[in-house]
Amino acid sequence: MINLGSNRKIITLTGGPCGGKTTLINELCNNPLYKNIFVPIPEAVFYVLQTQTSPKEKTFQKLMVEVQSAMENALDKCLEPDKIFICHRGTLDPLAYWLENGWNNDAFFTFTKTSIQEHYNRYYAVIHLQTSAVNAKDDYRFYPNAPRHENAEQASKIDALLAKAWKGHSNYNFIESRATWEPKRDKFYNVISALLQK
Repeated sequence: MINLGSNRKIITLTGGPCGGKTTLINELCNNPLYKNIFVPIPEAVFYVLQTQTSPKEKTFQKLMVEVQSAMENALDKCLEPDKIFICHRGTLDPLAYWLENGWNNDAFFTFTKTSIQEHYNRYYAVIHLQTSAVNAKDDYRFYPNAPRHENAEQASKIDALLAKAWKGHSNYNFIESRATWEPKRDKFYNVISALLQK
């Protein structure tokens, strides 16, 4: 994984399925107050799935790391340095899915030829949007009602693994799910506002 050559601020959103990542990135980047500040970076999984590599193969998670970092690096070279990238998952998210498959933590870094500090150093901040499967199960949707296959129990497990992976980041922000959406959205915007003031 090649680290960015610039000092660009990159914020990554993480968290288990159905945490609000897509909704809040779209909302933020279309908000007149923010849309000229942030550049959204899409989820790498849609590109990796097109390689027909199985998510049950170790190579799938290595591809996730490489594709995510490649998207970030390419945009960093092409866009104005004052633009802040906001990513739908970061390069360390694949670790949670690696662990869910039952593979060893240290083996992930050996296989991907990365270190946890390299992943942390890429991102100015991490915002963890807890899956609704934890505290708002009535709002949790999966296939065929939504494009995700994980049930609520699996989503909660992935969420916990993502927290374990990212919590060592110096600017880790955890936003828990609530019974209603508005408090979670408000907390997200409070975190974004605070990050812009730093």
